[in-house]
Amino acid sequence: MAVEAKISILSKMSTFAKQVNLASRKSIRFSKVAIPIMDEVAYEEYRRKEILKILRTDPESRNNSQINALVEYTQDIKFFKELSAKSTQSAHVSCCHHMFYEFVPAFDFVFRYGDQGTKFYIIIQGRVSVQLPTLNDKTGSNEFVEALQMGDGAAFGELALEDSNKTRAASIKCIEDTHFAVIEKSDFKRILFKLVMDKRMELVNFLSGLPLFKSWTKGSLTKLTYFFKEKQYVRNQIIYREGENADEVFVVNEGEFKFNKKIKIRPQSDLKNRSKQNNLVNKQNQVHLNDVCILSRGEIFGEDEVMEDKIRNFTCVCHSIVGSLYVISKAVRNI
Repeated sequence: MAVEAKISILSKMSTFAKQVNLASRKSIRFSKVAIPIMDEVAYEEYRRKEILKILRTDPESRNNSQINALVEYTQDIKFFKELSAKSTQSAHVSCCHHMFYEFVPAFDFVFRYGDQGTKFYIIIQGRVSVQLPTLNDKTGSNEFVEALQMGDGAAFGELALEDSNKTRAASIKCIEDTHFAVIEKSDFKRILFKLVMDKRMELVNFLSGLPLFKSWTKGSLTKLTYFFKEKQYVRNQIIYREGENADEVFVVNEGEFKFNKKIKIRPQSDLKNRSKQNNLVNKQNQVHLNDVCILSRGEIFGEDEVMEDKIRNFTCVCHSIVGSLYVISKAVRNI
């Protein structure tokens, strides 16, 4: 190839690279949605604002461009990530066509125990408390106790949408100002009901195979699963420390979790020239972590300490590269 031809090609490549660089400074295009260049925090804020803006539009008049944008912006939200893993994109697209916006300020109730169920809720931004009625032995009346909290990406409300006779099994109270994507009962039953309930039954079947739940009916286990939350961990991340209060029970879903305990070892003091001060320092320093056991999928831990109101006897850490636990609050034991 002639030198002049090579120079011409290199010149064209350089011009093209400059054009691409200039375009990339303006926006990055994902599918049909153009998203401005920005850092991660700024993008998250931008994404939320775009989601809420589209959700405020009337679903009946929402156009394809808005629906496609909403699909793009919500694809990383926990509920929709799990939905996409279990179904085709059509369910996600249908949700983005029909769901709409609701806002509930901090300390207000989304709904109360015993209310009729009419909607399914997905948290876009905010945090809620799930509160269950429990009988106070002294007063003989029901008091509401927090069973768990849910934040961005969590969804709730399906239990009371199964049929017209079911009512809300818990009260949901906003801990902070909370923004929701909401789906009406009729749309939920048509688009999501089977997918959500199939996922629920996976957890029911998993729990029913564990010794602790062998005697439970499927109905009781199904109700219990609404108060489990799944938590993700990475290697060496601490789940709890020895001596902490025991507030939760854990079921291993994936990975391995290691338990260790502090062991104090008295130093040898038979050296006559060792001072009392040195003995004290040595005694303070002779604390070792002794590995006790490793638990894997299907094993339960923390229940004895919770039931007996004891502090944690061991420190628990994630032993595998990644791991996940189903976690349930001790408040549920009184339900």
